[in-house]
Amino acid sequence: MSRFVFVTSELEPAYPGGAGVVVAEVAARLAAAGNRVQVLLGAPGAGQVRDDRFELSVVDLPEPDGSLRWYVERSRLLAEALATLLGEGEPPSLVEFPDFDVPAWWALTHRNELGMENIRIGVRLHGPVEAMGAAMGALPPPLDSLAEMERTVFGMADVVIAPSAALAGWARERYGIEAVRIVVGPPPVPVVSPVRWSPAPAPEFVVYGRLSEVKGSHDALEAALPLFDDMDGVRVRFIGGDGWSATENRSMVEMLIDRIPDRLRSGVRFEGALPRRRALESMATAWAVIVPSRFETFCAALHEVRRAGLPVIAPEIPAFAGLDEAVGVAKYDGTVRGLEAALRAAADDLERLGRLAAAAAPAVGDPVEAYRGRLPAPRHHQSQAGLATAAVQGVAGLLEPPPPRGAGVARRLLRILPAPLARLAVWVVPRRIKERYRSAASWPAEKERREREREWRRLERRVAAGEFPDVETPRVSVVIPCFEQGRWVEGAVRSVFEQDFESWEIVLVDDGSTDEETVAVLDRLGEWPRIRLLRQENRGLPGARNAGISAARGEFLVTLDADDELLPEYVSTLLSAIEGDPGAGFAHCWAVLFGDVYGMWATRPFNPFWQRLSNGVLQCVLMRRAAWESAGGYDETMRKGHEDWDMWMRLDAAGWGQVRVPRPLYRYRKHGVSMSVESEADFEEAAGRIIARHPAQYRRSELERLKAEWYPLLVLLTDGGTRIDGGASAEVVPVDATAGLCAAVTGSRGKYLADVRGRSVTVADLVRVADALESAPGAACRVAAGIPVWRRWAVVDPGSGPWTLPDGLPAGDLAVGSCPDPEWMVDPGVVPEGMTVVRHRPEEAGRIPDWAVR
Repeated sequence: MSRFVFVTSELEPAYPGGAGVVVAEVAARLAAAGNRVQVLLGAPGAGQVRDDRFELSVVDLPEPDGSLRWYVERSRLLAEALATLLGEGEPPSLVEFPDFDVPAWWALTHRNELGMENIRIGVRLHGPVEAMGAAMGALPPPLDSLAEMERTVFGMADVVIAPSAALAGWARERYGIEAVRIVVGPPPVPVVSPVRWSPAPAPEFVVYGRLSEVKGSHDALEAALPLFDDMDGVRVRFIGGDGWSATENRSMVEMLIDRIPDRLRSGVRFEGALPRRRALESMATAWAVIVPSRFETFCAALHEVRRAGLPVIAPEIPAFAGLDEAVGVAKYDGTVRGLEAALRAAADDLERLGRLAAAAAPAVGDPVEAYRGRLPAPRHHQSQAGLATAAVQGVAGLLEPPPPRGAGVARRLLRILPAPLARLAVWVVPRRIKERYRSAASWPAEKERREREREWRRLERRVAAGEFPDVETPRVSVVIPCFEQGRWVEGAVRSVFEQDFESWEIVLVDDGSTDEETVAVLDRLGEWPRIRLLRQENRGLPGARNAGISAARGEFLVTLDADDELLPEYVSTLLSAIEGDPGAGFAHCWAVLFGDVYGMWATRPFNPFWQRLSNGVLQCVLMRRAAWESAGGYDETMRKGHEDWDMWMRLDAAGWGQVRVPRPLYRYRKHGVSMSVESEADFEEAAGRIIARHPAQYRRSELERLKAEWYPLLVLLTDGGTRIDGGASAEVVPVDATAGLCAAVTGSRGKYLADVRGRSVTVADLVRVADALESAPGAACRVAAGIPVWRRWAVVDPGSGPWTLPDGLPAGDLAVGSCPDPEWMVDPGVVPEGMTVVRHRPEEAGRIPDWAVR
């Protein structure tokens, strides 16, 4: 039995709509097949809904107010309710959201904090807002913003469910969705009994479906009106509920009536929405049923009409690909003139329409087959993080109100006032005005700007006073590539001049900048002592680094990005660390995050197996020149990012080790959708490039060797009284009576721990529990046969988590943080006051993932 969770704002029959029909029917079929199926319905008044075909949970949402914030808030409420629901039982095979109105956005952008990193989240193509807007020719606010969010949702989803192969291809092309992430799952089509086709004496056409511009209702009217002048007795009937015109901001029926000449109005009827059977029976007299959609993902109405045995006229759009006269569908080119020609052809050939009516209806696949197959795995956590960061930053810009009138004046006034007067002005201004202008004219921000300017002026005076004479043979060369980053590069340069180590130089590489401010700043810096300025055509970050390193004179190299900054003890600390380890090719550390984010990034302990699966080293390192030379430099083809990960793999292949200093020694700027964010989002594709470049390091035998040595799935803590059945698949660590349990824990390397001293254990049972923990990243422990199986990270790092614990946890010597390990912990003494610590999670792949094997 599998578990499936559907999140929806529509649920037939309580909340009608195409998506509501699909969710209700698919959920009911999966439940009838013996699966556990839960539906989370979020809508105003949802608390009154009941359905006994599956497990139903509801979130009673406030009425929409037409704002983008309402959609974001709805997404948040649904995600939080989903997180609670998912905590009840084993992880589901799939959580499925609809695409329209982006209800999946919050769950996909906050997976880490919601504990959904290992939960497969899918989005079904029902009706993307962006595509419908393009079909209508208009997309009013906030739908235009929702369309942008929708695109990010498709990019973040683990699975996109398309109703047909043609729509899968369309989605890949339009939204850039990887082919591996799309599965075909046709929606259910209601069972329809045939009706007796009895065409009226004069030409009669029915336009079937809800009236809307995206459904092409107005196109059908425009195509049909010329027929009235050439044919006697023509009638056009519209059967479907009234909709709203986005282009004219009024009822579709009103819009259509105004387009009908008075002399023809008697021949056009608007019959409204009818029950399905009654609608089909009333269409039996139509010569043909028109489905004039400008855009569809899947048109259930067309399939209903064909199953009833009525001829159909439909446009050439991806949703109707493969439909032709052999299945009773006459096609036209999608234009109004093309539809007019199709109607004239139909009116001239009743026998042809009879053949269409008698044709077999199009076949539609099994709606639940996709759920039985192997669905794509959840995205790697690094991709999840990068994609989510970019999505959140994009929405923050959409939600941010425009600057208030007079914001520029307020900003200039705050800048020119002396500090005492600026503080006084801010103090005496009424709170309501301060709140209004805070985002545009903030005294704390202005105070920080002034302090940075003072620091720069002090440095300029020191340079002018000759405090930094040139060094002929510097020990350390700091290489700073710069491309259009003039607003930040001075901060990077200043941070080098402030080092507490003296034997250094800067090689500043202008990588083809064209921005006038950047060029001017680099010209000025190029005249300073200890700075050599190189200029070249744009070669990308790895090419700029290689150029700078080739020109550098130091035995050791620091790779500093132009928007980052070193802390004063960076060079001296890392140089001391690497000199203490002759086999280390580079030394690396933690970072202070600044800019859009204020925090500390603590990288995980270095582990060669983890390093194969994702990069655990920040890009700003101190490297031996000999190591760079032996690796052949940075790969200049990797211009989209991850060139540093590739370099660490090259150094590993060349036999170099590394040394890690668990302290924040440089400042890593986070701003907008930067290259680092884009490279994180690109992780899965980048991982493929890394594997292709280093096939020997990704052979299965090599990965298995590294995993057995560095990251076995399970650690068994034993003593002389332990009897183990099938222990070959686990790391067995004896607990020394003198050193104690924690020494054994910190000396082990596996992902999960089981204290089995004095017990008889079957390893296979414990391994099954460890595998269950793989899908529950927020759980610290699970119990098997009375033996707790602990996540080692939770035991060795008291500051990790928060963690969940099982009810009725048996007493034992292991607990969260019970065996602190300095390699894993963050020393509070290195964390500035008020700073949030962001820990780099240990690699979650307890098993060797298929994608990593060459």
